[in-house]
Amino acid sequence: MWTTTTASGPAGVRPDHLSRTVLLLRAARHRDVAEPDAQSLLESARHAHGFWLQRLPESNNWWYNTIGGPLALCQILVLFESDLAKSDREDTLQIVTGVEIGRTGQNRVWVASINFIRGCLIEDPDLMQTALNEIV
Repeated sequence: MWTTTTASGPAGVRPDHLSRTVLLLRAARHRDVAEPDAQSLLESARHAHGFWLQRLPESNNWWYNTIGGPLALCQILVLFESDLAKSDREDTLQIVTGVEIGRTGQNRVWVASINFIRGCLIEDPDLMQTALNEIV
């Protein structure tokens, strides 16, 4: 889809790789996108996500590793719905599972949001309540 090749980050992955994957998925789920185009976008998103999972890049910035990346991964999981391979879903959930509730200020809200979404995805009402209690 994108032909830009500059500003490669860790493990040869562009810093905006996850946000571009989210954009592919949002486009695939848009009501005005024809089914063949939606399937093509989903396949591109699967390929992009698989590329990221193979490399598991980490940033020098703690925020991206702890909050920014996992937030994008949550969006990816939600937008893929059941169109993601079970192993890729489990691998992605495992990464998100590493985000522990805590922090202060807005970081606390973001971390709680990640855990709330994970609770929804794995159907864990206790985790959802714990995360919600961090915010309210």
